[in-house]
Amino acid sequence: MKHTFKTFAVLILWGAGIPALLSLAVLLLWNATLPAICGFATLSFWQALGIFLLGQLLSAGFVAGIFLLGAFVHGARHHSHKDLHNHWHSMSREERHRIMRDFLHRHSTDNQTAE
Repeated sequence: MKHTFKTFAVLILWGAGIPALLSLAVLLLWNATLPAICGFATLSFWQALGIFLLGQLLSAGFVAGIFLLGAFVHGARHHSHKDLHNHWHSMSREERHRIMRDFLHRHSTDNQTAE
């Protein structure tokens, strides 16, 4: 239960806390420079958040990071290194070779279709 709470807290921090802090940075930088230089209006926090999220969506910046973080949390929570290590070493030599051959074949096929 403690591990679940910690995982949930990290996801909330990444999903809400980091964008809020970065939106505050956008707000401060915008309001400090653009109204004086270009005559633009000042922004509210929510407008800065919208501009930040729009920029992230258009550049796949933070959104991609959330998916990568989710994959990391899932892997750390459900697929421990020890379990994968034990599973790999409990296989026969032929099973390991077959998995590596299939992996290499799948990735070489993916690379050929991408070109």
